[in-house]
Amino acid sequence: MVPAGRSYSAGAPHLGRRRTFGFLSGFFHMHGDPVPEPENAMNSVERLLARGVDEDTGAGRPFSERTRRAQRSVEAYLKIGGRPRWMERVMEIDRGIAAATRELAADYQALLDEAGSNAESFAARWRAHADSRRFEQLNNLIREHNEWYPIERDLPMNPRTGEYVPVAGRPYGRPILDTAWVLDHFPEWPAKRQD
Repeated sequence: MVPAGRSYSAGAPHLGRRRTFGFLSGFFHMHGDPVPEPENAMNSVERLLARGVDEDTGAGRPFSERTRRAQRSVEAYLKIGGRPRWMERVMEIDRGIAAATRELAADYQALLDEAGSNAESFAARWRAHADSRRFEQLNNLIREHNEWYPIERDLPMNPRTGEYVPVAGRPYGRPILDTAWVLDHFPEWPAKRQD
């Protein structure tokens, strides 16, 4: 209960008694004087970067012992509960390729049923369909994977060839999806198809 003559803010030491000096900046601005700023004023980015720099050398501070000893492996990421970006990207690419393959298989079969025994008509229409397909979003993801995967996984490099060592005996790169890829998986002449 608040006694008569007192307000809620009067009972709390921090409410109603806080003084702000923002009126001074308005005062200086109204009378043409520059707003005073401290000489060593840093913005938030500069303050954040300054915390990570050794003042004597100007170089970054060394990692802590705990950080240096932390295990950086797939198992460690999974134990924490998050997947590394390369793993998420590979799964997205594999799902995207599987979905594109299913769509193309359905289109291929529908066009094959329409064409019947007329192989030349089928070949021309399938080639036009293959040319019209665009996989830009998936191809951008594949390009990102092909560029960053060996670095993110810290793959060893063959010193003789300068190439990264294959993962589980096969190359890490994923193929770019284009007309040649479509025609390789779904050829113009149905008798040549091998899945």
